[in-house]
Amino acid sequence: MPVLRPHVLVPVVLSIALAPASSAQTIEDLRNQLRSELVQDQFSGSIVTLILLSNELELSGINYELDDEVGTEITALVLPFNYTFHPFEDERTGLYTEGVIGTSSMDQSGPDLFNGDLPGGETAFNTEWRTFGGLLGAGPERHLSEEISVAAIGQVGLSYLENRAIYEGPGADLSSQLFDGLLFNWDAWAVTYGVAARLRWWRALGSGRSIEFTSRYDVRWTDAFDVEDEVQDFLTKSELTTFRLQYRALTGLRMGRYPIGWRTHAGLSWVLASETADPFGLIEVGGGLDLLTQRDLPYVDGLTAGGALFLGDGVAGWTVGVGIVL
Repeated sequence: MPVLRPHVLVPVVLSIALAPASSAQTIEDLRNQLRSELVQDQFSGSIVTLILLSNELELSGINYELDDEVGTEITALVLPFNYTFHPFEDERTGLYTEGVIGTSSMDQSGPDLFNGDLPGGETAFNTEWRTFGGLLGAGPERHLSEEISVAAIGQVGLSYLENRAIYEGPGADLSSQLFDGLLFNWDAWAVTYGVAARLRWWRALGSGRSIEFTSRYDVRWTDAFDVEDEVQDFLTKSELTTFRLQYRALTGLRMGRYPIGWRTHAGLSWVLASETADPFGLIEVGGGLDLLTQRDLPYVDGLTAGGALFLGDGVAGWTVGVGIVL
């Protein structure tokens, strides 16, 4: 799973941080060298992973733990929605809308940023990468039959990005002079735009039971602006492919006059976060309960609560959340 990887840059950081012991380079010289290395590595483009999580259209919360040496923990809290309006005379054609507002963060820490290779300059660090933003999408949806519909969607979004880092130890001052505003402790904005295609198949099985399959393919471009340094400036293309199968039924229970349903689902996501990142896949299995309010509230079919488990290459996670069914 591609995420921000400051630990991968440690060899580069070390060569720069150790240079003053054997040369007359100034801090600004070292920062210029670091800037060049980070731009060449396209470091800032990996931030797109967090933006994608904060723009997640299917889940209300995500928690990941990565198996790495810096204790990477990723969380996201999002509020997604989708709804199809029927403003046209032809009932088979609708206007599909979707959107999300959310935030995601990644925490990393370690006992020594220089991994023991700078005697007398040991620096413990704790850093948090965070995004806040939203995404809106809309486009025509066509019902090919009573059970099958397809939609073409245009999307646009806006995100705020920031990093905050704390250094402790003998090398804290040096680390702050070298890394602040480049690798750590900066903020920027990014705009997202893209297109998506969505296929939905749904079938009623009788007695309150149904089965639904959805798949979609998204292509998004994320363009940073209002950056503090060219290191944080990026334009990346992301591709997301999602498949999801869901089964719903009634529990036979009620809350007042409202029936309670249950559901289970399985999904597969395949993500290419940027042109320089390796693609990664996630398997998702989950379920939940639905309170079917039968549109007593405008546009609302019910209230839902549930959770899921995720598994991928070197990453495991879970999600729980509540929402509304439109």
